[in-house]
Amino acid sequence: MAGYKRVALNTIRQDFFNNLATLINSNKPTGWIVTSSYPESNPTFPCIVINPVKDVFKLLTLDRSKSKHTLAVEIEIFCLAEEGKEQVDLGKDNIQATLTAAFSTLKTYGLVLDTENPFTDSIVTTEIINDNKLNTASIDVLFKLV
Repeated sequence: MAGYKRVALNTIRQDFFNNLATLINSNKPTGWIVTSSYPESNPTFPCIVINPVKDVFKLLTLDRSKSKHTLAVEIEIFCLAEEGKEQVDLGKDNIQATLTAAFSTLKTYGLVLDTENPFTDSIVTTEIINDNKLNTASIDVLFKLV
């Protein structure tokens, strides 16, 4: 995970991911890991998986002089089921609190949280993945590029 950088249009997905991963990793609960994909070999739990960003791009003028970007990212949480479902809630609360408190940091990246629905989270489900009984959930986060 690289350091902080203002999001540029020609590297929007890369810059966004690196900034978000660095911010979440710097503020994660003790003992958690942050990664870009599910840890299939030698997994460590609990973990936060930040998926690739989806950029919803809209042209606001015909001459392309004005545009709007809404960036959506799904962040998944995986915890051992024996630790209880409240551990998933701890992860979701930590992510939401970190991003909500980071208003000025996000602005330096050229980002703000969506004002209408910045966070949508899923219910906690229990699954067996690679012989691990896990509680999983996700939180979808919407940002605007400014």
